[in-house]
Amino acid sequence: MKEGAVRQLVFGTDLGYPFIGSPERGVLADPNHERVGPTPHSFSGMRALNFVLENKGDNLDKTLLLTVKVIRIDKNGVVGKGK
Repeated sequence: MKEGAVRQLVFGTDLGYPFIGSPERGVLADPNHERVGPTPHSFSGMRALNFVLENKGDNLDKTLLLTVKVIRIDKNGVVGKGK
C-alpha cells in the first residue's frame, strides 16, 4: 500500500468482538468496549454497535468492517512526512 491508499478489512464473527459462549446466544465479554476495540467515539455509534452485538437473532450481520487509510510509511527508521 502507498500513502493515501484506502483499504477495507473484513473480520467475521469468529474474529470480532469477544463473546462468552457463541455469538448467537452468548454474552459480550467486554460490554463497555474498554478492553477490545475499536470503540465508537460518539454516543450514537456506541448505541448502534451495542444494538448489533446484543441482538440475539440471526437477522443481523455481525461482521466487523474497518476502513483504513495509510497516512504515512516509515522506512528504515526514518519518519515519513505524511499528508
